[in-house]
Amino acid sequence: MKQPFIRRLPVLCLLLALFALPANAASFSTMEAGDYPLDAELSCYVNAMGGVEFGALLLQKTQLHVSKDGSKTITLHLGKSQVTIYSVTCDTFVDAKPDNGNSFRGVKNGTLGYYDVDGALVTDGVTYTLSDATAENAAKQQVHYVDTVTFPVLSQQADYHLTLCINSNVMGVQFCDANDKTTENTFPAVLTVDWSSVGLSADSMQTETTTVPAAAPDDVEKEQKSGLNLYRVGDNTTTAQTTAEVSDPAAAGVAATINRPVLYAAGVVGILLLAGGLVLIILGKRERKKEENL
Repeated sequence: MKQPFIRRLPVLCLLLALFALPANAASFSTMEAGDYPLDAELSCYVNAMGGVEFGALLLQKTQLHVSKDGSKTITLHLGKSQVTIYSVTCDTFVDAKPDNGNSFRGVKNGTLGYYDVDGALVTDGVTYTLSDATAENAAKQQVHYVDTVTFPVLSQQADYHLTLCINSNVMGVQFCDANDKTTENTFPAVLTVDWSSVGLSADSMQTETTTVPAAAPDDVEKEQKSGLNLYRVGDNTTTAQTTAEVSDPAAAGVAATINRPVLYAAGVVGILLLAGGLVLIILGKRERKKEENL
C-alpha cells in the first residue's frame, strides 16, 4: 500500500528548501583567488588620416589575477601588429621608452598608466615586461617592445582608460585622455572588458551608494542588515549615484539602499517557493484522487 501523501510531505518540503537556497552569486568583491582568462578588446583609435585603429590587433589576450587578499590586477599580453595608412604599412608595437620622449599631448611619451574613477592618471602599481624579440622604430633602431602590461583593478568597470605609446617603423603616438596640460588633440586608449567571461554580470558593476548627510551630525543612525542599508538622516542630504534606492516620503529623514544581488536573490527564492507550493498542491490533489479510487 502506498504511503499517504501527508507522510511524504516532510520529504517534499526538504527537497523544496534545498532547491530554494540561493547559490552564492558571483561578485567582483568575492571572487576566489586565482588567474582568470578575461575577454577584452583594446581600442586605440586615431580619428585622423582617415581614421585608424591601432590597438585591436596588438592585444593577444587578457588575464585577471585575484590575490588571496582580494586585490586584483589585469594583465594585457601584447604583440606586434600592422596598420596601413594611405597605402603605407606601419609595423606597430607598444614602446615604453620611445626615442622621442616629449610630452606634447600632456603625458610623456612612453608612459604606461591608467585613469582612476576620478579621471586622475595613475602610474603607481603599473608594471610591464619587455619582449625578447625586437621591432624597428622610425629611427631604424631595434626595440624590445612591451609584451605585458599589468595594472591594479580597484572596481569592476565596463571600460578602463589607459595610457600607452604605440610606436612603429613610421611614426608613434602617445595615447591618453584629454587633459589640461596640452592643446593638442588627444586619443584615448580604452580597454573594454566582458565581465561575463568570468561569471560576472553587468548588474554587479555597482558603486556602493547611500544617502548621507552633507555634514554628518552626531545623531546619524545607521543599520545594516543583509544588503539592506537604512539611514536616518537630516533634511540636508546629498545623494551619490545609486544602485537601487528606496525612500519613503511619509517617513521624513529616512532613506534606504538595497544591493541588487540581494534583491534578485530574494526574488528568485520567492519564485521557487511559489512554484514549489503549486507542485505540492497538485500532488496533494492527485494523491487524494487515488485514495478515493481505492
